[in-house]
Amino acid sequence: MKNKIILPILLLILISVFFFASKYAQKKKEKISYLKNKIINLEIEKNNVPEQLGNLPFYFFKKKEINFINQKFFLTSYKTDFLNFTKGLGGFGSSYIDIFDNNLYLVTANGIITTTNISNINNKKFEMNIVKNNLKEILNQRLMFKDFAYGIKDILISNNKIYLSFTDEIKKDCFNLSILEADISQKKIKFIYFFKPDTCIKRNIEDFFSLHHAGGKLIDFDYNNIVFSIGEFRSRSLAQDPKSINGKILKIEKDSKKIKVLSMGHRNVQGLFFDKESNFIYASEHGPQGGDEINIIKDLTKIANFGWPISSYGEHYGYPKKDNSKIYKIAPLKKSHKMHGFIEPYIFYNPSIGISELIILKILNEKILIVSALGYDTSEGDMSLHLFKFNNNNLSKYKIITLEERVRDMIYLAEKKIIILFLESSASIGVIKLKWQ
Repeated sequence: MKNKIILPILLLILISVFFFASKYAQKKKEKISYLKNKIINLEIEKNNVPEQLGNLPFYFFKKKEINFINQKFFLTSYKTDFLNFTKGLGGFGSSYIDIFDNNLYLVTANGIITTTNISNINNKKFEMNIVKNNLKEILNQRLMFKDFAYGIKDILISNNKIYLSFTDEIKKDCFNLSILEADISQKKIKFIYFFKPDTCIKRNIEDFFSLHHAGGKLIDFDYNNIVFSIGEFRSRSLAQDPKSINGKILKIEKDSKKIKVLSMGHRNVQGLFFDKESNFIYASEHGPQGGDEINIIKDLTKIANFGWPISSYGEHYGYPKKDNSKIYKIAPLKKSHKMHGFIEPYIFYNPSIGISELIILKILNEKILIVSALGYDTSEGDMSLHLFKFNNNNLSKYKIITLEERVRDMIYLAEKKIIILFLESSASIGVIKLKWQ
């Protein structure tokens, strides 16, 4: 009799405990979700402060002596306290820069556009004025602060137009790279789509999807064409798929939007430079764990193939401790490129340097290639500028200039002999004036 009474009571107690525990857990989940949304709202509000101010103020930050080409120069940097949205670990604020009509344009990774006359950068303090735009209507602000890899990837100003590449959610949880365009202005810019892919890469398990592998570099090719890098979003096999635009470097005709594939077999190209003198395109590319590359497209009449993910001098992340056997079946990372019918990288780095932008300049009859680095370990060549000398279009390593700053973007003004950099570690604009003695 006792057992008949006790068992239902125990069952009732267990059901009650389970019910209230489940309800408690649900309330906790709702509270966490509410707090996460509140944090995102605060982040959005904080990062839009410059728009409320009407400008982005910069002030003298520091001066660093560097030995460039057997002469001493200074990297002078100007910091702002109002950029907090960054694209990478170790960064403070990320932005992209370009020049038009003697004005410097800076676009933050979360879509704030600012400009100032280049002469103002000589002052100890200067302001970059906000340019009104419609990017908030296009970019998913909430997604941007949930996943910092989402957002703007590069800008290009060409023929009175500004082009902007960004990770675009083409469909729900399905992404690719798109390009916007607008007439350049110091007052108001209204973007429309210039290029939007029909295909997208579905957000999947971590080993086969990443917004970081987006590419997005934009450069001028000629009056009618731009060149654009588009990553494989860690859907690695797309880089070798001739029907896919991903893992490629593309030439896009400005009027017709016609696409031509210049090269394939890319993971994540972060820097591009078209050298009109040689008719070569130079590309800097993030490798996996090791294997950052500098590649050269020497023949623009046929599609160059640089081998990713079949060949690479790096390894998949976690090697050798992590069991990546499933990934190696899809992406074997053979060490030779040439033996498998691919073009060898001109330079490769192992360990990687977090390779980013590259430029070519001529100084005192010397032709110099400069490659910038992100990362956070200067002993491996990160947070530095890597210089190479040309000899009959061949590159030879020259020197490394350690800046102790992640270099996100870099432009060279030949007529003024100035290199302007965006330094991500401190959210600063850096200036190197190359006045030769």
